[in-house]
Amino acid sequence: MSREQIAWAARHDWFVSASASGVVTVVERASLNGHLLPDEFLTFTDFRALRAWAGY
Repeated sequence: MSREQIAWAARHDWFVSASASGVVTVVERASLNGHLLPDEFLTFTDFRALRAWAGY
């Protein structure tokens, strides 16, 4: 991803990190019946896929 795309991602609470090669890592947090589920870490190399995952 470009620097601008990484900067956009970094403004969100789900952002974890970005590598020098442009891979963005995010955390997905969820609950079920009021109980927190284990965090899931996802990686994205495609900005459109990241935006779709984030609901934009």
